[in-house]
Amino acid sequence: MSAKDHSITNSKTTKQLNMPLKASVVLVSAMLMAACGTNGKQSYNLEDVFGSSDIVYKPKKPTAANFSEDGTKISGQAEAGAIIKIKDEAGNVIGSTEADDKGNFEFSLDTPLTDGQKVKVEAYYPNGTRPSDPLESTAPNIKDPTEPTEPTDPTDPTEPNQPEADKSGVQSLNINAGSLGVFNKTTREFSVSEDGSVIEARADLASQNPQTPDKPGLLPKVDITTSAEGDTELDNGFKEHKDNTEITVAALGQTLPLAYTSTYKDFGDDMRIGHIHGGAEVALLGTTLPVDGVAVIGNATKAENIPTEGTVGYTGDATYRKLGLDNEIEYGSSAFTADFVAKEVSGELEFANAGNIGLKADIEGNKFSGTAEANNGYTTDGGFYGGDAQYLGGVYQGNGAQGTYGAMQDEAPAEPNQPEASKSGAQSLNVNAGSLGVFNKTTRDFTVNEDGSVIEARADLASQNPQTPDKPGLLPKVNVITSAAGDAELDNGFKEHKDNTEITVAALGQTLPLAYSSVYKDFGDYMHIGHIHGGAEVALLSTTLPVDGVTIVGNATKVENMPTEGMISYSGDATYRELGLDKSIEFGSSAFTADFVAKNLEGQLSFAQAGDIALKAGIDGNKFSGAADANGGYNTEGGFYGGDAQYLGGIYQGNGAQGTFGAEMELPE
Repeated sequence: MSAKDHSITNSKTTKQLNMPLKASVVLVSAMLMAACGTNGKQSYNLEDVFGSSDIVYKPKKPTAANFSEDGTKISGQAEAGAIIKIKDEAGNVIGSTEADDKGNFEFSLDTPLTDGQKVKVEAYYPNGTRPSDPLESTAPNIKDPTEPTEPTDPTDPTEPNQPEADKSGVQSLNINAGSLGVFNKTTREFSVSEDGSVIEARADLASQNPQTPDKPGLLPKVDITTSAEGDTELDNGFKEHKDNTEITVAALGQTLPLAYTSTYKDFGDDMRIGHIHGGAEVALLGTTLPVDGVAVIGNATKAENIPTEGTVGYTGDATYRKLGLDNEIEYGSSAFTADFVAKEVSGELEFANAGNIGLKADIEGNKFSGTAEANNGYTTDGGFYGGDAQYLGGVYQGNGAQGTYGAMQDEAPAEPNQPEASKSGAQSLNVNAGSLGVFNKTTRDFTVNEDGSVIEARADLASQNPQTPDKPGLLPKVNVITSAAGDAELDNGFKEHKDNTEITVAALGQTLPLAYSSVYKDFGDYMHIGHIHGGAEVALLSTTLPVDGVTIVGNATKVENMPTEGMISYSGDATYRELGLDKSIEFGSSAFTADFVAKNLEGQLSFAQAGDIALKAGIDGNKFSGAADANGGYNTEGGFYGGDAQYLGGIYQGNGAQGTFGAEMELPE
């Protein structure tokens, strides 16, 4: 058989075959068989073997196809050189690309897919028509940034911080070893079991010779079990655990049995304070060595979560015990203030028998330490525990005693409510106009400037004819300055401001000069009570008309912030003045009880000369009013002032007199 007779003439065989090896071997074998015909004369084309159609092979399924986070790209892996086609859920091709020589591919979509749509990724051989098995990929589900988001609730508590995972703390150990001396050590270097029930007592450090700190101490480390199920309940949340262990003194070839009591208190899962005291039996000497220890352990606040601003109060427990065998623990209380700006802790431990012990310490990170010099002979060490420094605990030792303290962060006071922004109140005005009659009016309808120093006296209302209330009164509104810088100081916090103004009586063509005194008292920035009294000169009649007024003004408590339950007491000041020219003000006291369930107010004004005046009023919102027939001839008007009704103030008039009262809420002790 010659090469000429058996040549392969199909031009398609000049192309590179891109197919699996097994398929290539089959193809080549078939070609050889075709070429080696038996008649010796015939020449064969590939079509004689395979027919006229192309051979199509199926590529491997892509191994990866992933969307980018924004849904704009798809990248993955397939056979090297494969054509990659991406189809949507309907089977439409939405893009194609080619895998590189390492099989990696990436395609950028004209329109990002961001709603969780599914696509199919298929691989094709170059010029091939048969796809691989499809690989499904899901687009990310991204919320449209233009869509409104649900508002967050500002009252939701923030996620609390987590404390350190491992327990740590500080211990102070004292062992009276008789002729060998007193072994004493305060340290933070010890191990604690995961649940805090076993503490490594550092007797090795306590028994070291201070002159040779690189040499081991006479005693070893001793693991102490401090708590277990069924421990005895004591007072104030403390518990007691009795146990025993052994202290091996290798240098002496002795093992000392130690019987001890652990007295402890847990503060949640985050902190424990406790005493460990007992006796180590030395059979060789026939004696018992006192062993005294105190410790605070827990999950410390991470240093980065320690507060950096303000001061925080802590209150809780304290213990005190004299060193030695058979001494009792005394329980007391503790109160501390941590100043996180000055980095200082100061507090006091109170005991019925041991007395008060003041302690000061410097804060460093989540720990604090105080020297004996600063604390009357007591050294103290401690730290902050819990995710947000909600606990403070420590130990102290000195003056022949040891003790512990553990306190919880005081609840932060609630943010005070804000009162109404604009000042308002009530006034009562009396003008004796002689033959024209007495002009008298009590009203809440008047203006006050922003700082409360100028009040609009409603002489226009006082001088109206009650029979024609739609017609203006004889007198006008009069702006009265009630206070200014440099006013004279009187008793009980009152001040006096002297001034003058004019009253224009248009109907009579007269202008009446008014000289007056304003006697007032301010209750913080929220409430002002006062008298305004003087005389208006009527030159035409050569007479002076008495002008008498009382007023209460301030920033009223918002109605929604008024108490709705219980009874609250108020105590403060009161004034009394008879109507007329040249009358003096008598100063007295006031005491009220506001019943916010029954919506009534009862109180008494007490004066040395005018006697006692009892007042009753009904509460309506942030105001109260009382009629003359319920109050011995006195009408009264007033209200509650300050963000949380911390002030009560009002005016009264009747029986030829006027007066004011202003009182502050009494807080429970």
